[in-house]
Formats: sequence, structure tokens, C-alpha cells
Amino acid sequence: MMTPRRCLLHVATCCLVPIILSGCTTSSRPPDADAFTGNTGGCGDFFVFHTSSNGEWRLTVTVNRRKLPGAEIPQTLDLGTDANVVQVEMLRLGANPTQPCTCIAADPPTDRWKAIAGTLSITTQDAENPPIAEAYRVSVTLDDVELKHPETGASSRLETVEITNIMVGWYAG
Repeated sequence: MMTPRRCLLHVATCCLVPIILSGCTTSSRPPDADAFTGNTGGCGDFFVFHTSSNGEWRLTVTVNRRKLPGAEIPQTLDLGTDANVVQVEMLRLGANPTQPCTCIAADPPTDRWKAIAGTLSITTQDAENPPIAEAYRVSVTLDDVELKHPETGASSRLETVEITNIMVGWYAG
């Protein structure tokens, strides 16, 4: 026979724990593409980022120009097959996040999702095929990006995100 105390404990265990856990899982899910209206920037050759409007997430794109086919810009890359050239990540930021393109370290991301499919289109506002290690401006468009969490296997999708007119080719120092 179940006592009132045991019944209450059973209800709490069976009902409240799943609710609490589902709240934690949902809160770490990346936002939709239209949430990215915050800060943008870039550096290196090349790295660009876009922060969500609430400041909790950062979408990052890293392109290895030395491995870029023909080192040519403009170009469109497949995020599934060109992983040795481009890396796209969605980072959930900590309370004191590291500021990109600075030498100042702070809290690492609390969550990291990696793009496993989709396309990245790169254009330049300067002359086509700018020299490596010289400052130039790029715009990138991510389309139909599938993000996957490496630990949980959960996936999320971004329709279209544009990061435009960003100065790259320079290094913090």
C-alpha cells in the first residue's frame, strides 16, 4: 500500500523530473535564423561571426583560404563535403563570453553545435580573389544549414543567415 508521503514522492519523481529535464534540453536548442540581428565581425583569413539579438548565441564561420579550391572568391561551398575548408558552428555563450578577434580570453562556450549540411556562399566587396593576409571585405550567406550537437545527436536547422560586408584578412595583435 502506498502512503501519502510515498505517493507525493512518486508524483514528483514521475512528473516533475521530466518537466525540469525537458526545460533544460529545450533551452539549449539553437535559435532560428531570424534571431541573428546582433553584432557581426570578423578577422583572420578568414573568420566571421554573427551574434543573436539576445546575446546568448554566436554563429561562427571559419574558412581556410589556403585550402579554398583555387583560393578564389566568390565561391559556394557544401558544408557536408567541404569540411576541410569551412567550419560553421553555433555557440551558446557563457556569462562572460570571449570576444572574437581579440587576444582576451574569457568563458568558453557552454554549448557547441556543428554544421553537417547546407551551403555557404562567399562574395567579396573588394576585387575578386583578394590576396591572402591582406585586409578585404567579405559577405557570407548560409542556406539550409543542418546543425548537429556532437554529444546528444540532436539536430536543428537554419534557413538563411547573411553576414555582410565584414573586414577580414587582419589579425589581432
